[in-house]
This record gives sequence, structure tokens and C-alpha cells, in this order.
Amino acid sequence: MDLKEYVFLGKELKDTYVVDVHIHVGGSTRYQKPGNDADSVVYTMDRVGVDVVCASCSPGAYCDWKWGNEMCADAHEKYPDRIKAYAVVNPHYTFDLDAYFANSDRFLGLKVIPFVQGTLPIDCPGLQPYYEYADKYGLPVLFHAWMASEVKDATAVAKRYPNARFIFGHSGFTAFEESVAACKQCDNVLLDTTISDTYDGALERLVNAVGVDRVAFGTDLTAFECSHILGRILLSRLSDTDKEKILGLNAKQFLKL
Repeated sequence: MDLKEYVFLGKELKDTYVVDVHIHVGGSTRYQKPGNDADSVVYTMDRVGVDVVCASCSPGAYCDWKWGNEMCADAHEKYPDRIKAYAVVNPHYTFDLDAYFANSDRFLGLKVIPFVQGTLPIDCPGLQPYYEYADKYGLPVLFHAWMASEVKDATAVAKRYPNARFIFGHSGFTAFEESVAACKQCDNVLLDTTISDTYDGALERLVNAVGVDRVAFGTDLTAFECSHILGRILLSRLSDTDKEKILGLNAKQFLKL
């Protein structure tokens, strides 16, 4: 059965490995959406056919990084094969990242979102120690890279720390030209599909510009529902082979899942 048939039939995906590289657990001041706990996330995953999600914690970004990161780690410990955790870092504080990563699989990588932490840029001095740590240990880093200025800053970081692996959240659709340039300049950059709304043909345009191996499935669950982005990929004009890469195979390789 062609992958698009799952949309027409309203069925969860079967026999296709699916990884959502960009979700959130916990509530936030921006999105008062119910069902943001680990149980609700896994319920949604089962409903649409997602195998693994990579989550950061909204409270960890907006208010209490320690509490939020523990909440995210707890979600991983409850569903270790389904939910992977990013530790949200904050440029205003010094983190003991060894406590998060040394001799433990509680966290997969880092989430960087400084625009909600005092409207600071991605390349600000307070974040450099975390990039150095990611570079030293080859960790993945998920950026909120919405605006062109954020993508440019993220590209500068990716160039400076070539051993780390960077996912540019949103940027394939909100800062297209800058994202294409990032992929051409940096081998350690992946773009995700997280976007609430876009135009017909945007995904195909992105794949044509950067190559299918540089794009990964991301949705912003639980801030938004994930099925509309899944449907957009499944109903795209791409081949099923390309869809399978975007839905999970690229992330599996990039994140070493």
C-alpha cells in the first residue's frame, strides 16, 4: 500500500519507522493545550503511528529549567523506547551537564531556545559552554531557528562546533534561503518540518534545494497536533522512499537511535 493511502483510510502508519525530532512535554504560557503529559504523547503516537519522539520540556524553557528537565527525563524513564529527552539549557545559568549525560541515557541532547529567555541570540556568550560540551561529546542540539537572523546565528555555531549535530527547528519553511545556505556550508545540520501552516509544494521545494537526506520529521506536538504535518508529508509529491527518509530514517542515522 502506498503511504498516502494511510491518510485516505485514516489509519495509523504501519511498517514505516517514524521519528518526531521536535516535540514538547508540559504546559507553557503560550500554549494552554491539554494532554501534554507523557501518557498523552504516547497515546497520540500510537494513534497516528509514530515510533519515537524527541522531547524538550516547555516549563524548562520558559521558567524553571531544573524542574522542566526532570519532567522530561521522567517522561523518558516511563517510556524509554518511545520518548527521548532533550535537556533545555539557559544562557543565564551554569549547568552541570555531566550530571545529565555522564553514565546515563536520560538525555539524548540539548534544546536551545534563548528567544524566550530574555530575547537573547542563539550565538550569545552564555550558550558557548553548552555548544563546547556538545562538540566535545558529539551531542545533537535542537535549535528554535524561526527567523532568518536565528538561522544565520545557528549556522555560525554549526561551523564553529563541527563535531556536534544541529537540528534547525522550523527553518526550512520560515527562513528558506538561509536554511539552504546552512546545509550547503555545514555537514552537521538537519532541517525539521515543524510548521503550523505553509504553502502547497513547500516540502518538495525544500527537498529539491537541500536534498532529502537533510530533512527530518518534526511537529511541535504538544503545542500543536502532529497529524497535519504527518499528512502533509504522506500526501506530498515525493516518492515513498523519500518520505520514509524524512519520516524516520534520516533522524535515526543523525541522532544515532
